[in-house]
Amino acid sequence: MNTFELWDALHHDPHGKDKTAGVFPRDYLAKIRKRRYPFGVIINTSKASDRDGGTHWVAVWIESGKDAEFFDSFGKTAIFYGVEIHDFITRMAPQFVGKYKENYTQLQHPSSDLCGLFSLYYLYHKYRGYALRRIIFSFTYPKNLKSNDALLRKFAIKNLHFCNNARKCVDADALRLPEMHSLKMCKILNS
Repeated sequence: MNTFELWDALHHDPHGKDKTAGVFPRDYLAKIRKRRYPFGVIINTSKASDRDGGTHWVAVWIESGKDAEFFDSFGKTAIFYGVEIHDFITRMAPQFVGKYKENYTQLQHPSSDLCGLFSLYYLYHKYRGYALRRIIFSFTYPKNLKSNDALLRKFAIKNLHFCNNARKCVDADALRLPEMHSLKMCKILNS
């Protein structure tokens, strides 16, 4: 998914409208100012100057100045993608003791390109008060990572709305989910 599709989906969530800081490439995080807690942000692991069009989407949830989470559907740590994400989290939640929470469980199949939907799914549930553990356990990992894609497609059709180029909102099923070929998805992270 691209930045605008992610932003539109977040903006049209009545629970997330006031809790969304935005959708940014990782090198723009230093420009984000502190805001009222709690809030979420979706981050592309590529820099804006990278010509690859974006590599992978992850999400951050800042509950308070003492509590923060990093969510990656591949189960990697924030620092794996460079210092910008880690520095952003520690700047937004400067009073936390120890380490912010991260999921270390791979939820996304290596051949899947639905990382944007994984990030939306995570924030959608954080906006509704779900704990990180509960979100992770809603997936079928590690038995069948491909079935997580099916879960996300059903979730998108039922819960998300996107806006097309005419700025007229349409349901996700109008974008031909489950094929999702009309959306620009993240590139597969080869690691």
